[in-house]
Amino acid sequence: MEIEEPFFDCQDDINQSQKYINKFPLFELLEQKDTSQLSNNEDSSFFQDQFYSYSTSSQLINQDKNIFNAQKQKKRRAKVQENQILNTRLLNPCRTIKFFSGISITNDGILRFCYSLSQISFGFQQQLVSLVDFNNQEGLANLHLSIDRSLPALPLQEALKFYKQFYNSDFIRISDKLESYDNMMSKLRTQIYNMNLNEDCFQKKEEEFQDFIQQAESYIKQYARENPNQMFQYTFGRVNHKQGDIEITRAGYSKSYLQLLGLHPETFRNIALRQQKIELMRNKEDIQKQSLEGLKYIGHNKKDFLKDCFISEIVTFDGFPLILYQTKINVRLPLKKEQKKQLNLEYPYILSITQMDVELKQLQNLIQYRQKLSLNPKYLTLDEFMQKELSYQFESVEYSVHSQLFLEKYYSDNLQQLKEQEQKFNQQKYAGYKFIQQK
Repeated sequence: MEIEEPFFDCQDDINQSQKYINKFPLFELLEQKDTSQLSNNEDSSFFQDQFYSYSTSSQLINQDKNIFNAQKQKKRRAKVQENQILNTRLLNPCRTIKFFSGISITNDGILRFCYSLSQISFGFQQQLVSLVDFNNQEGLANLHLSIDRSLPALPLQEALKFYKQFYNSDFIRISDKLESYDNMMSKLRTQIYNMNLNEDCFQKKEEEFQDFIQQAESYIKQYARENPNQMFQYTFGRVNHKQGDIEITRAGYSKSYLQLLGLHPETFRNIALRQQKIELMRNKEDIQKQSLEGLKYIGHNKKDFLKDCFISEIVTFDGFPLILYQTKINVRLPLKKEQKKQLNLEYPYILSITQMDVELKQLQNLIQYRQKLSLNPKYLTLDEFMQKELSYQFESVEYSVHSQLFLEKYYSDNLQQLKEQEQKFNQQKYAGYKFIQQK
């Protein structure tokens, strides 16, 4: 499990970030405006100062020499201080730069596609979490999402210039995918513009989407009831006509999946509401590889793009390594006549379910690991002890896995649930259901 920390490691990263700052003054202004506490008047003054620094020399010559020197020194000091602040922010791995809807890059140069990673990455989504609620009957943890307007998107060429700074071996492949995605979004916005929609039309589209949300909620609840032991994650979304973009409005996780990860519900709530960035994949190159795998159909107009599969090496929140098998299914619910009249799209909404599975042997090892951890940490092997100690980076949220009370209350229930899941797996195997082969 990778937890992003706000520090940088080496001078090379500083030089790399400084090179980027010098080449992209526009993004520098956006970052400063986004993170500062300036009022509207101060914002205006800030941009005026930036414009003033580029005034012609003929205007400056007419000013008194002493005043000119004083102003120049003042601006130089302000610029140095500003660059120091930006250095820290840009080198902080928690910062992400948005390319397009669902596609971003973290400051370590890793491309992220939310469609591929939302089930194993926490806090990297481009939306704000406005509410977390739990449905105990169906065993669901639900996230209500809203648009994050403080995260501006870089134009394609600026995005490619920025990404090129990292000398990534996948740059050509990534640039092709980004260009295809940009073309797709440009066509989408052109279609929306040509529809000449007014506020009444936007309101009608909103009502139609709310009808879809109700349909999708009913579908997910029924799916959870019919598959009580299936670990999964779901996502709702749409084409937002008013914003001219793809919007994700809801996401959620099954209780069984959170139990597999070792996540207590209140811990999950804290992570989500605080937008804490936690990456379960250990290898950052694998993160990018899985993102590119999800982008493979962009620009190909595949009508049968209803299922995708991923295999990820992750680490649970208590430090146990797992191989996670993921099958993402794009569900298409029946639409009403009014809902079908949306752009020239095959399907205007998003309802995806990602099913998760692990090998039975790994599940058994996880149960044994947590039994050791709950009974007496001294029984752990050296490797297990190191895994557990590294997982304590997670202690920045207000729920301590050091606590014996936590171990007694949560781990006992967690172990019982995992044992029941193991029994179900065995029953399915002997009943002849499709099952992942043990290695």
